[in-house]
Amino acid sequence: MEAVEVVLAEVFRKIQELNLEEVDGKIVGALVERLEDLGAPSEFWQEVYSFMQGGYDGRKSLIDALDLFKYLLDDFVKQGLIDAETALNLRMFVERFKDTLFPRSENCVRMPSVTALETFFVLAYGNVE
Repeated sequence: MEAVEVVLAEVFRKIQELNLEEVDGKIVGALVERLEDLGAPSEFWQEVYSFMQGGYDGRKSLIDALDLFKYLLDDFVKQGLIDAETALNLRMFVERFKDTLFPRSENCVRMPSVTALETFFVLAYGNVE
């Protein structure tokens, strides 16, 4: 059996070889592609990004970001800007990936992740390099 130090050294070597920005970019790209397929308008994503960025920008909050997302979605449905089927598909997708998009903070409130903010930005404004 290999010594723990040898195994850990190999693990850390492999981690250092990863280009984490590239990995993050691929995750955002995959999320954007799937969410675009669901057909919500860019105005919805602009609203989501605006509320998420403005409400959580480095601050602790008692407002749950997942609940805020659902509230904004319901508002767009009420206004007739998103149909019920699209809303249901968005809810199911976000529920499936809620721990990636809205992880819990130390006070158990769901906050938007950096990945979520990048995804919402790209959906709202396009891929700006």
